[in-house]
Amino acid sequence: MSTNYRDRIYQHYVSRYLALSTTARYTYNKKFYEDWARVAIGRIKRLLPEQKDSAICEVACGHGGLLYGLKQLGYTNMIGIDISSEQVELAKKIWPNIVQGDAIEFLQNHPNSFDLIVAFDFIEHFRKEEIFSILDVFLAALRPGGRLILSTPNAESPLPTDCWWDFTHEVCFTSNSMKQILQVVGFEKVEILPAEPVPHGWFSTVRWALWQILKMLIYFYNLVETSRPGSGVFTRTMIATALKPLYMETKSGGGNASGDCAHNAR
Repeated sequence: MSTNYRDRIYQHYVSRYLALSTTARYTYNKKFYEDWARVAIGRIKRLLPEQKDSAICEVACGHGGLLYGLKQLGYTNMIGIDISSEQVELAKKIWPNIVQGDAIEFLQNHPNSFDLIVAFDFIEHFRKEEIFSILDVFLAALRPGGRLILSTPNAESPLPTDCWWDFTHEVCFTSNSMKQILQVVGFEKVEILPAEPVPHGWFSTVRWALWQILKMLIYFYNLVETSRPGSGVFTRTMIATALKPLYMETKSGGGNASGDCAHNAR
C-alpha cells in the first residue's frame, strides 16, 4: 500500500471521495455539465483568448466541465490533463484529447506551447516549497503573452472553509500572497478576481444581488477594525490571472510553436 496520501486519495477520487462528499450531489449528465460550465465560464469569459484555435491546456481537468464550456464557445485546440484515471474517464466523454499523468511533467516537456493554461483547484494541493517550481513550469510552458488562470480557495473570505475542505489542501492564499508569488516568478499584469455568483436566472440573480450587499458589509467591517476596506475579493474562491511577458527570453529546445501541440500530445 502506498504511503503517499495523495496517491491513495487521487486513485479513487471520484468513487471514494467526490461521490461521498455532501457537496457532490450530481449525476455527470448534460445538465450537470451545462450548469457547471455556465458558472465557470461566466467567471473567466473576458480572460479567454479571442482566437478559437488558441492552444489551451487545462491542468487537473477533472470531470471536464471547463472543457465542456470551452467546447460550447467554439474552442478547438484544447488538451486536458489529470492524474486520476476516474476523472480522465469522465473527461474523455466530453473531449477526446485528455492525458492521464502528472501535469507538471507534461508541461515541462512542452515549453512555449500554450496560449492559455487554466488550473482550477490545483495549486492549493502543494506545499510552499513546491509551488514556486510549479509556477516556473507554468510560465515556461506559456508562449510569450500567454495567460495563466488559477482558481483557488481564498483565505481572505470571512468563511474560508474551502481552504481546508479537502484533506489534500496544503496552503491557502490571500489576494496579496497570490500576487506576491506570481510577480516573483516573473508574471506580469496580475489580477485577483472574486468568484462571485453568475446571474443566469432569477435565483442566481437574487444571489448575486444579495452578495453585493454582503460585500459592502464586509468592506464596512474591515474599515471599522483596520481602517482599510480590504482587497474586495471576499468570495470563498478567488481567481488569479497573469500574463507571461512578451520580452522574456525563452529556453532553448522549446516546444511546438504551432497549434499542433495540443492536438498531438498523448
